[in-house]
Amino acid sequence: MPDFHSVLVPGSDVEPLAAMMRKGRPGLKQVADETIRGMASSGELETLYRKWFQGPFTAGGRSIDVPMSDMWRSVVFPSP
Repeated sequence: MPDFHSVLVPGSDVEPLAAMMRKGRPGLKQVADETIRGMASSGELETLYRKWFQGPFTAGGRSIDVPMSDMWRSVVFPSP
């Protein structure tokens, strides 16, 4: 990891990501689920993840360089 990033609590560097929405909106959940599945199968989700979590985010080219965890990858890209 870059020198400007430090993990304060062991294990806190890995946490699942989530999207939140109001309960009782099954149509919205269905659209969100279908969109995420489509992005995962097309490769767009991984491209965006790399851009925001592994790519440079400042003019100096710094990055937080957080690779996708095995746990998150298993949820987003489940084995057939």
